[in-house]
Amino acid sequence: MKINIFVAFVATLLAGPFSVSAAITELPFGGTDKLVEYYLQHTDTVRFSLWLPGETMNIFLGRVYTTETGEPVNSLARRSQAEFVAFIERKMQEMTLFALREHFTSEMDGEQFIVRYGGEATMMRKGQPYAQDLFGQLNYFAVTQYDGAFNFSDNAFAVKLSQAATASLHIPFLVKGIKSAQLLMEDGSSPSIEAWTDMGGILWVENTLLITPANGQLRIQYEDGREEVTDTENGNTLVTYLSPSLAEGSSFKRLGVPRVIDDKVELRYEAEDSEDVQIELSTDGSRWVPYPYLPVSEYPPVASSGIKTASVSSVRIRTATAPKVSGHGFYRARITSPLPQQVEKR
Repeated sequence: MKINIFVAFVATLLAGPFSVSAAITELPFGGTDKLVEYYLQHTDTVRFSLWLPGETMNIFLGRVYTTETGEPVNSLARRSQAEFVAFIERKMQEMTLFALREHFTSEMDGEQFIVRYGGEATMMRKGQPYAQDLFGQLNYFAVTQYDGAFNFSDNAFAVKLSQAATASLHIPFLVKGIKSAQLLMEDGSSPSIEAWTDMGGILWVENTLLITPANGQLRIQYEDGREEVTDTENGNTLVTYLSPSLAEGSSFKRLGVPRVIDDKVELRYEAEDSEDVQIELSTDGSRWVPYPYLPVSEYPPVASSGIKTASVSSVRIRTATAPKVSGHGFYRARITSPLPQQVEKR
């Protein structure tokens, strides 16, 4: 059987320094602090809106791209969370005051107003830029006027990013080139996710996954054939594939991107509980030598009783730790039991 080198096995240059391969897309699983930091890295603009008492339609107060000194919003958000929060609070009050001078009437004195701030990312859709809302929060407050001056109730313009980041039931991750996604939770639950392919690449995730981290696997397929599996509890990348899945009936398992740590190479692949897989090494891509006794870990793990801990799937991500060799190294994962059923071509 003819095997595509880029699909059936992976090659590593095993001479010189190494670095652990980065994820295709870093996802902020692991709690609201990580989510806030993620949004700070991607916020390009901040939008403000105001609702007058009894009104359902809001007044668009404006969108800011830079600070008073000309620093881009994204630069400020990345540089200092505290200064970014103070900037939003300052602009929110400034824009609200400007609107009240035009719209406030005596009947509104002491009534409830609503102001909203929202961080946005600049995305592309069909070659045109648009502002994608990332996070936001509604602030409810009362306004009184005395001798021409406006007075506001406490915390009228307070910014709480941890609340703003999870205020919506579904929150956006920016995933450029996403094709589809599947979520598999260890407890059998099914939080909702949805992939948008025509809005620059967005994955909508139910906020419970960020508020209360839980064991699970998020699998993302990309338009170019790459694939990645992420741990929903902590955001760690479990396996990254740079090639499409192997054809049905193949005698090999698709290997993920190798991770070289010190004098070891971590090789990751997915296999059924019933399958035995042998890791093999070659220095030229044609002559293969088996590694018979490599330590292999599994995720989800096997309980001490020998019973598999995941009832939702019998497919596990296996990590084989192989010794590093000098020069070029080619690795492949061959199924030894049960032997695959070959698909006949007619």
